[in-house]
Amino acid sequence: MNIADPVNPPARPYHAPQRAAAAARTREAIVAAAKDVFERLGWSGATMRAVADQAGVSVKTVEALYRLHAHHTRSIGSRAAPIFWVVEQAASAHPDIAALWAQMSGNRRTGAQWAAATLLAKPGVPPHIGQRYAEEVFWIAIDPGTYRSLTLGRGLSPDDFEAWVGNFYTRMLLHEPGPAQAATQ
Repeated sequence: MNIADPVNPPARPYHAPQRAAAAARTREAIVAAAKDVFERLGWSGATMRAVADQAGVSVKTVEALYRLHAHHTRSIGSRAAPIFWVVEQAASAHPDIAALWAQMSGNRRTGAQWAAATLLAKPGVPPHIGQRYAEEVFWIAIDPGTYRSLTLGRGLSPDDFEAWVGNFYTRMLLHEPGPAQAATQ
């Protein structure tokens, strides 16, 4: 005889459409806030606190969506790549443009340092990842030249570039070090 156990009824699938909709609205608010903060303040000026404050959420909520970094790299690269290229090419022609290029490069350096330090502060980072190496990985990923090279030179779509950055981070930051990586830790 097949009698259902009244003490342990079969589990019903969890379905909470209102909660799912609220989570989607929160994600949208964070993405919109991050886009605005990155566009206004640049890579080095954007902070988790600034994004959280603008989105009206906690910093921990923003950190949970930190994986969106590849998306933001794509978004920034698509707008900044042509500007970076023009400024870099014109830097030798005028001291003011050379100063702008130096400032842009310094901002990128600061952004790579910040991203590396933020990564290394997270639990579960493989022990072979050091500050210098992580900075180099972020330096390549956030370089608008990387975006230009892969989209214009290799023909990747913006979606393909975003996937490339995510895969690049996975390969470079989650796998065992190769000889070059071990040398730069």
